[in-house]
Amino acid sequence: MILMNDGLVIYFSQTKRTEKIANLISQACKTSPYPIQVTVPYSSEDLDWTLPNSRANQEMENPAARPDLKPLKLELTGKPKIFLGYPLWWSQAPRAINTFLDTYDLSGYKLYLFCTSGSSSIDKSVRELSKTYPQLNIQAARRFANDTTLAQIETWLKSL
Repeated sequence: MILMNDGLVIYFSQTKRTEKIANLISQACKTSPYPIQVTVPYSSEDLDWTLPNSRANQEMENPAARPDLKPLKLELTGKPKIFLGYPLWWSQAPRAINTFLDTYDLSGYKLYLFCTSGSSSIDKSVRELSKTYPQLNIQAARRFANDTTLAQIETWLKSL
């Protein structure tokens, strides 16, 4: 079971869906969420997967793409558990998550992944992140729908 105040909630969100889930987890854990933000914000055209040359498509087609991030003032000491959230892009974590994981050493922390998606499973993203970052200690991973409630989040946390 997750104890209050012993974890951090870090998330990347562009359409507020993942932010909503991060806020619910933060509320349940009595901690503050930390948003991962790119230095150049995405426009709606950048995120439009139907446009072949959209920024999101270009990033996801290039496994080496690493968008620049704004600095995060994280204090990891005393926080053994990290909740890391993201939307699924092409069934994977967005490349901003890779930039974050390249920047911050999370080895030695228990990592709980969460994502938002209307229908895709989190499984492919977990496999890709585990392959790229074998030092991660991923404890659990869960996809949440847009209509997830605080009670559902609390039930998940109690199961961990």
